[in-house]
Amino acid sequence: MGTNHEHDYALAFLDNQNLQLLHRKILKALSILETSIETARSLRRLLQKVGASCKTQDVINFEGIECYIARLVEHRRILRMLKDRSSETSTLVSIGDAVLYGAIAHTDPAYYHTGI
Repeated sequence: MGTNHEHDYALAFLDNQNLQLLHRKILKALSILETSIETARSLRRLLQKVGASCKTQDVINFEGIECYIARLVEHRRILRMLKDRSSETSTLVSIGDAVLYGAIAHTDPAYYHTGI
């Protein structure tokens, strides 16, 4: 602490705000994906019922809907990883800010000036 290293970079309040905005967008996308997955699964169940009640030899091809559900589930998995990563990064940024501002406060003579 207090020394700059080659790979250090400065973080601003705006960086933390942008990270929080990204986190909220990921949560919204996850919510949309959850709804899409449940809708696709409901459609699959409905098609299975319709297919079972048909007396003809027509076969409903579920390959397309199964592929769609699999892609949605994979996107959800990736978004969950991104959500976790953004939460971890936000925690690190918050800890870094607290350490940085604490160090500045304790080394800055103005910090101890009460104005009286």
